[in-house]
Amino acid sequence: MTRKRRGRSQGRQTQAPATERNVEPGGDVKPCAPVDGQPVRRFRALLAAELLLFMCLAGLCVVWRLRAPAPGWPHAGDVFGSVLRELAMFGLLAASCATMFLTTRSATSGKVPSVRGWAAATLLLGCLFLGLRINDYRVRFLRGVFPAASPRAIFDEPDVYYVQAVRFSLRQHVKRLESMRTQHPEQFTSEGAQRLDLVNVLLRDMVTWTEEEVGHWLEDLEMRIGLMRALAYQVHPLARDRDAVAAIIARERTDAAVKRVWFTVLERYCVTKSGILGEITALKQRPTTAPAVLDGMEGEHQVPGGSAADGEGGAPRSAASPAPELAAKSAEMSALDAKVREELAQRDCKRWPFADAVIHDTTDLAMAGERLNQVKFRLEAIDSRLTFLDEYFDPLVEQEKPRGLNDAHSWLRLPVSVPNGRTWSAARAALTLFHTGILLAGLSTLAIGIRRPLTAAHAGFWRRTAWHWYAITGAGAFVVLLLSP
Repeated sequence: MTRKRRGRSQGRQTQAPATERNVEPGGDVKPCAPVDGQPVRRFRALLAAELLLFMCLAGLCVVWRLRAPAPGWPHAGDVFGSVLRELAMFGLLAASCATMFLTTRSATSGKVPSVRGWAAATLLLGCLFLGLRINDYRVRFLRGVFPAASPRAIFDEPDVYYVQAVRFSLRQHVKRLESMRTQHPEQFTSEGAQRLDLVNVLLRDMVTWTEEEVGHWLEDLEMRIGLMRALAYQVHPLARDRDAVAAIIARERTDAAVKRVWFTVLERYCVTKSGILGEITALKQRPTTAPAVLDGMEGEHQVPGGSAADGEGGAPRSAASPAPELAAKSAEMSALDAKVREELAQRDCKRWPFADAVIHDTTDLAMAGERLNQVKFRLEAIDSRLTFLDEYFDPLVEQEKPRGLNDAHSWLRLPVSVPNGRTWSAARAALTLFHTGILLAGLSTLAIGIRRPLTAAHAGFWRRTAWHWYAITGAGAFVVLLLSP
């Protein structure tokens, strides 16, 4: 019984030897039936393992996409992608499926030249697809939309951590450019000077302004979030945020114009208050003589033509007490405080903690000078911010296809903020890297098959290769559908 089974098994696995050539005089191979055996079972196991692993990764990515919080999956333009490019890549795979089918049919019919020609066409289409995929990796890696690029490269939302990452990146540019300017001045060209100026402007008028507004000046939580969102838009504009960011910047301009008037009022107040405090300090330092001392000195130091309290020409020897003048100056300061409060109230500034702090602190000449410098610095910051918006933000909004700082200046490579960007980049990396791996395996098989001599079992080899290639195409189509908007 055992011998019969062994004989049947050996009969099923028997195939023509590899050295046997069934080639007709015309160069074609005689058609032969496919031979089943151990290579087929190994191929089926390998294909099943590949499909199972891909289905697990795809299922995980589907769950990520379905559970992605609002506003949902990023658009293709948000992550430097293109739907047309993805469709072109899928078109290459679809065309390669057609050429692979013709390869299998030619192998079954035993036509050697056709087999090699269609297999070479399939290999070429697969290499073109692989080249586009590599270029896609390069673009996304350089732009930071890739998990392995940097943990600071992509953020899901523009929060304070994102602003801090932008500041860190700009600081690195400043450090590098300053080091080149001081240590290697011969390499520091005019282009380097322009880059250094740009980085300093971005640090001052974009990052520092946002940090101070969010952390100190603004009380409206919505406006705080809006300013950080506007910063992220200037670095990497998202189509969905265009109108919202434009409204935020318009509101910021209005608030800046109003606050500039308030700070101008406080500047005049600090200058006037500093003058009054200077006069009070001078009055307090003026020497005075008590009246009792003057009475005792009257008989001893009598001079003709004048009293003891008179100097030459009858001028008084000592000034009178400054108490009345000090009281008048104090009343003048109180009136000035009331006046500035009333003026701010007329300009819709009834409750402004900073104005109250300035009025409270300007009772000393040193504090008045410090507050005056702070007000002047804030006025300069407002003017600089408005100039920055005119020069950098307005052209960005007016463009039909806006180009952010990373697009306009590719050397910056600032961190970007994309909703659910980390999840999307992880899903894309998992699927595309696995798909690229099985694609490389398929291309290697094609390259080996083209150079392989055509034998009686060659039709089965090309049939298995075709099924593997169809699986690669199906996986590519799923990747396009899952990762597209």
